[in-house]
Amino acid sequence: MRLIRKPTVILVFAIAVIATATFTATYTMRGSDPVSRAATGATPLDHTVTPAPDTTPDTSQPFWYQPYLNQDAQRQPFRGELNGLEIDPFSQGRTGFDLCPGTGLEPAPPRTEISVATAPGPLRVDPESMPPGVVPSNVPDVFLCGEELFEIAWTFSVSPGTPDVNEGGSGLLVHRIRGREPITYGSPRERWFESTVNNVPVVVSRPIVSVGSKQFGGCFLAGYNPETDVLTTISGLAANEGFCLQVAAAVMK
Repeated sequence: MRLIRKPTVILVFAIAVIATATFTATYTMRGSDPVSRAATGATPLDHTVTPAPDTTPDTSQPFWYQPYLNQDAQRQPFRGELNGLEIDPFSQGRTGFDLCPGTGLEPAPPRTEISVATAPGPLRVDPESMPPGVVPSNVPDVFLCGEELFEIAWTFSVSPGTPDVNEGGSGLLVHRIRGREPITYGSPRERWFESTVNNVPVVVSRPIVSVGSKQFGGCFLAGYNPETDVLTTISGLAANEGFCLQVAAAVMK
């Protein structure tokens, strides 16, 4: 069956936003520390207070993260260019027919997805190269143009106790696609920074707040390699920027 489809990256980002919100809500309601559990429902949340400058979060306090969530919600998503990459949360992206004129992208044949995704090539995603504690949580979504691999989207689980990840673990989304397109991840300018991974310029978004093993908002990374014409995006749903950079170093070889 021929497909007319929005790029998987948009779906992946949507899942990331929903999963991050769910993870944060779950942590709020079921915090690992007694204070979080005891305070649940005791005091209405103040959605106006923001952290004072140079304040260090006191994670022993109930709802210690709320001022940081409020501050982030008051900021506008960044729209512009960083490190040679266009960032536009409002971009509609490309369709399967934009990527594969005439036929559109098609899914890899059933039961071949893993072998196609892990085969040597510029879009390869190899679970064996991932940092410790990262394992696949499903079969990857793999799309072809004719017989040529064009897109991979793979979801992973990150074990509790993994460095730079929330104490309860995290989800991880890895997406690789041929061609350059705007980065649609919505994050305020204050959370973005530029970096380099294996000589490829990247942009990285920090979590809303990160204190030790407590992460709210997750990390996001994107990089485009002009030599291979591959755009890679990585989203750690409950991880900080160090984790996203570590995963990127394993994926963007």
